[in-house]
Amino acid sequence: MNESVVAVVFGSCCLLLVVGGVAIVVSAVRRQRRGSQHAQQQGWERVPDGTDVVAGWQDWPFTEAIREGGRTNDVLTGVHGGVRFMSLRWSQLESGRGDGGGDSETYNVVAVATRHRYPRLSVVRGRHYHGVPEGRFETGDARFDRRFDTFGDAAFGADLLTEPVRAAIDEHGHALVFQPGWITRVTPWTFYSGEERMIDELEALLAPLRLVPPQVWSTHGGPPDFLTSFRHSG
Repeated sequence: MNESVVAVVFGSCCLLLVVGGVAIVVSAVRRQRRGSQHAQQQGWERVPDGTDVVAGWQDWPFTEAIREGGRTNDVLTGVHGGVRFMSLRWSQLESGRGDGGGDSETYNVVAVATRHRYPRLSVVRGRHYHGVPEGRFETGDARFDRRFDTFGDAAFGADLLTEPVRAAIDEHGHALVFQPGWITRVTPWTFYSGEERMIDELEALLAPLRLVPPQVWSTHGGPPDFLTSFRHSG
C-alpha cells in the first residue's frame, strides 16, 4: 500500500471519528433539552449543579470512593404521581487504573422522600468489596445472594426482603439504598433528569417498595407516604 493510499485511509478514519463524536454530542444535547422541556412542563425544579443535596448520605455508592468527595449534577426535584422525588447524577473517583490511580465513575440516583428515618440498608447488584462497611449479611436465598450484596441492618433487611420484594428487586434493579430522608435507586449513568427513562427508574424504585408488608414499615419507623399517594403514570 503506497503512502497516498495510507494517507487517504488514515484521513477517512479520522473523519469518521470526528463525525461520530459530533453525532454523540448532538444527541446528548437534544436529550438534555427534551428532558429539560419535560421537566418544565411538569413544574419540576432544577437545582444548581454542585448543591449538596446528599448531605448525610452514606453507603452505596459512596463507599466505593477512594477519597471523600464527589459532585452532583443534573439535579431535579418535583412531584410525580403524588410522590416527592429527586433525580441527580453523582460522580466520584473510585479505585482503578485510570490517571491518578483511580477511575471517575458516574451514577444516576432517583430518590423518593420519606418522613421516617429507616435503618441502614443497601442492596446492590454484583460483588463490591472495596469500601463496603461492616454489616454484610445474606438473605438465605442462594440465587439472590449470588447476585446481590446486602449490607446494613440485618434485622430490617430480613423483614423487608421478603420473597416478592427480592423478586421485584432482581427484576428491576441495580441498587436499592435507604438514605436519611430518602429511599434511593442507583444505576450506572444512562439518562438525564427529566427524560422518560427517569420516570421508568422512579417506577422501578417504587415497585418493590409497594410489596413490603405493612407491618414491616410499622415495626421500623412507620409507613412511607408514597404507599398511599403513588399513582402509576401509565
